[in-house]
Amino acid sequence: MPEIQPWVVAGRIASILGMGLCLALAILFLLMPNWLFGIGALILTVPFFFLMLAVERSKAAQAMSGMPPATLEP
Repeated sequence: MPEIQPWVVAGRIASILGMGLCLALAILFLLMPNWLFGIGALILTVPFFFLMLAVERSKAAQAMSGMPPATLEP
């Protein structure tokens, strides 16, 4: 089983938590209806989506290039 680097795990966790929180707040604000905060929360969802996209593309590029995963041992 290939090792997953800690920064990949941290990036995935941050992107999922950020997208989930922003989207939940957007739904809440749009149902209230507080349009300004709802649209703002939807806009804040976009950077977390691109963070996930960047992390997954980086991981896929590393896997396709055949580079061994970085280890913490010298």
